[in-house]
Amino acid sequence: MRSKSISYIFLVAILCINFSCKSPVKILKKGEVIITENIMKVPIDIKTKLPFVKVEINGKEYNFLFDTGAMTCISFDLYKELQLKSKSIYNIYDSQGNEKEEMITILPQLKMGSILMKNVGCVVINFDSFEFKCTKIDGVIGSNHIKDLFVKVNNQEKVIEFTKDFSLLDKIGFDKEWDFIEDKQYRPILISNFYGKKMGFVFDTGANSYIDITKKFVDEVKDSIKSPIITFEGHNSVGIYGKDKKNKYIYYFKPEQLEISDHSFNGELVSTGSSNLIGNDYLEHFDYILDWKHKKIYFKELDRPNTKKIFSFSPGYSDNKFIVSSILKTENHPLRLGEVIVSINGQKIDKMSQEELCNLFLNNYKLDTITIEVLRDNQVLPFTFTREDFFK
Repeated sequence: MRSKSISYIFLVAILCINFSCKSPVKILKKGEVIITENIMKVPIDIKTKLPFVKVEINGKEYNFLFDTGAMTCISFDLYKELQLKSKSIYNIYDSQGNEKEEMITILPQLKMGSILMKNVGCVVINFDSFEFKCTKIDGVIGSNHIKDLFVKVNNQEKVIEFTKDFSLLDKIGFDKEWDFIEDKQYRPILISNFYGKKMGFVFDTGANSYIDITKKFVDEVKDSIKSPIITFEGHNSVGIYGKDKKNKYIYYFKPEQLEISDHSFNGELVSTGSSNLIGNDYLEHFDYILDWKHKKIYFKELDRPNTKKIFSFSPGYSDNKFIVSSILKTENHPLRLGEVIVSINGQKIDKMSQEELCNLFLNNYKLDTITIEVLRDNQVLPFTFTREDFFK
């Protein structure tokens, strides 16, 4: 069994579009999906707890994120390489509430194994942040282009199965069933009850967090929460357009009153974020089947962690430097927000290549102990941290 750590920055690729204008809606709904096999199995490559799949465009292989919390996207580099044309320009919001104008285009053809997608409406995104560059992301397969298929994510075997015929899928052991509704972007939304408040959770394979609730909702019921609330100061997540600029504190707690799709989540570790979502750090402990036709998700539980150990800080990347991005809010924490990290586990940051920095970023969540050196008042100070269970 593995314990959950926040020793890394959570990536949340979820994109939202304001659908007050019909033009981009029509474009993003475009696309024909053709599957020539009864069941198509596509291998998953996990990076920072996110599922990536290989796709083929014009005979060349690309790296796409499988993301139920977003619409299909391609990178700006791929847009230029394929010499595509903009069909519309529209405001896009990322998971952190940041907004930017982006182009919407039509990709003539995309293959994922034997699945052929034609005339695919997609958003053009510049994945230029350090965190996303390290995953070598070329695009996103979003809900708008997988909703017409039955999708089985097999985390044990690291494959995704796609089919047009639900009866062909092996469903032995799938004894949990969740209902969902879909929003205008076809994202699965789970109706939930949090201390008497109704809300929706995005079923989001494009987020590597566990279970997030917006801080606004938590603040409204904070007096009703009896379990300890651990507070961190700073930021521990990043969207496509950067960090959340509004929220400066993150709460961690185990609610006594949380139901998601009529299933109890009492005692699960929850953190505050900019969106209500269930991310891949939780979903990786299940095999599951997405059924957009009947608006259901079927689950088979795998091994689950029996503890939730976390570090008392998280590193981040800003202005070409590793920094202390968040710290446990306590009187005597040895680190200070924003301090420059000059080494991690003996590796000098300024001596590392971009590839080595990326390897460090992609794999540091696996660590049980971490030793860092920070620069403070022209002195280099060493500190060692071990994951702790703050909820004993």
